[in-house]
Amino acid sequence: MNTLKIDSKDLSSLVKPLVSITKSRSLPTIMSCVLLQKKGATLSLLAGNNETEIQQNYELPAELIADDFSVAIPAAKLSNIISTLADELTITINDDADKAEITCKKSKFKLALLPSNDYPNTPEITTENQLTIDAEQLKTLFVHIIDAVGVEDVRYYLNGILFQIENKNLTLAGTDGHRMNVEVSDIDCNVDATIIVPRNAITQFIKVFDKGGDVNIVFDDNHIQFSDGSTTLTSKLIDGDFPEWKNVIPELADRLIEIDTDILKQALTRVSILSNEKYKGVALKLTRNQLSITARNSYQEEAEETLEVEYTGEDMEIGFNSVYLLDAIKHFSDKCKLSIIDNDSSGLFTNIDDDSLRTIVMPMRL
Repeated sequence: MNTLKIDSKDLSSLVKPLVSITKSRSLPTIMSCVLLQKKGATLSLLAGNNETEIQQNYELPAELIADDFSVAIPAAKLSNIISTLADELTITINDDADKAEITCKKSKFKLALLPSNDYPNTPEITTENQLTIDAEQLKTLFVHIIDAVGVEDVRYYLNGILFQIENKNLTLAGTDGHRMNVEVSDIDCNVDATIIVPRNAITQFIKVFDKGGDVNIVFDDNHIQFSDGSTTLTSKLIDGDFPEWKNVIPELADRLIEIDTDILKQALTRVSILSNEKYKGVALKLTRNQLSITARNSYQEEAEETLEVEYTGEDMEIGFNSVYLLDAIKHFSDKCKLSIIDNDSSGLFTNIDDDSLRTIVMPMRL
């Protein structure tokens, strides 16, 4: 028999991020498990689905090192059990490696195991395409882009983020066909490449890379892998051609509006209460140094709010989806800038003095 002693909180923090990617009825039973392995002083936990895989490594204290083992243990059951426990727990694997007993004080659980040999192998990425970037910086970039990424769109190439490296610039872009977010950052990297990373991989990255420090990225034509030494995320890439983002960004127009971001956010939130429940449309009417936001619904109910803005262009009125507008402005600082060519063109939001992050929203007819 093999035993493992570990603090329940430590094990719970390792298992919890893995559970969400094992929850799919379409996956084989083995993929609903966590591959629990101990080699020397390293405990590793691995879970995945047909697209994404996460491995967590944990260094055991010297006094808790026992014999090596490798078993597949049901992920959801393991997570639910250890989340209810406190203090140190013991996991005992029987000689046949088909049962695990978890004990903690007066609590005892027995779980059925599956053969670890049945667990799919991690894809091997052999490539010279690699770079290192600060994990918090990359997470911030992903958070800025992911709102605009498609969700289960039949145009599969929209269900991911464009990851483009060119001339020491990293460009991330996401679109669902109604809006687009683009951000460009300088990086110290000699790689030039263009890939599409699935939305689910980005979501998992935001969840699990929370310790700061650098993250190493390697990728080939089929897979990408992020690793900070203790956590490794591997994902398939989306095979397709991402829309040419440079052609989507509208040219800077004569109609430029500068406005307090928080005031605009509050006004949109209030006015959209009475917008159409399905389309969430609001009308933006611009006059000299004034922006009026109005909404109407099928019950003939109306809401209107007038804001002071910096605007000296011609009068105009344009409609937008209020949800898209709120998503577009939430990552900007104290003031943001809105650029509009005419009432048939997209609205372009940027920071006042920095256009590294650009959010574009298509207009709608009200």
